[in-house]
Amino acid sequence: NTDYIMGTQVKHAYEFIEKLNIQKPHLIGHSRGGYIVTRLAIEYPEITKSIVIIDSATLMQDISFYHDLADRVPSFNNTHEKIKYMIKENSWGDKHITDEWIEGIMEYSKQPKNQEAVSKFAELRQMFVDDLANRRKETHAWIRAGRLQTPTLVIWGLNDPSAVWDPIGVDCLNLILPNVENSSMHIFNRSGHSSFREHPEEFNMIIESFIKTKTK
Repeated sequence: NTDYIMGTQVKHAYEFIEKLNIQKPHLIGHSRGGYIVTRLAIEYPEITKSIVIIDSATLMQDISFYHDLADRVPSFNNTHEKIKYMIKENSWGDKHITDEWIEGIMEYSKQPKNQEAVSKFAELRQMFVDDLANRRKETHAWIRAGRLQTPTLVIWGLNDPSAVWDPIGVDCLNLILPNVENSSMHIFNRSGHSSFREHPEEFNMIIESFIKTKTK
């Protein structure tokens, strides 16, 4: 059961990095991954060179977007169109939504291990939510106490429908920048939850610049 709480996922990520003997990686965490890379940097500061937190409501507060989205998704006979609709609802535009991406999601979703995990998580969801709430409070307290010392970049989409800029992105700015000396933030205009897909060239440029200037 403890496989389905965030603390276990952080530990798994740490052990994965150690097992592959990856030395001082630059870690990028999107959405729920933003929480994971933040905890890795706090709990295991010796392994991280820098972290990037992208639109992470998980790090900041509970949201209802995905439950609400599931409730309002129209009835689709075509799974491909249903997935496209759900991605678009969490985006600024739809030019970045490719058939290849959707087909990859469909293929992954059909895997027995994925279906088993989805079913198990549904049973244990409340345990996950309660555990995350406690760990989130702890994480915020640690950051305010100055325990996050890894160079940190926060990236946010101004038009993110799920991890909305105000208040979630603003709260993240006010949590990280005053309490992490080597930190900065970039806000993408006309961007939903996945700026690296909607603005890939600018996104790559920002990441490269951050690594070159902040981690010398």
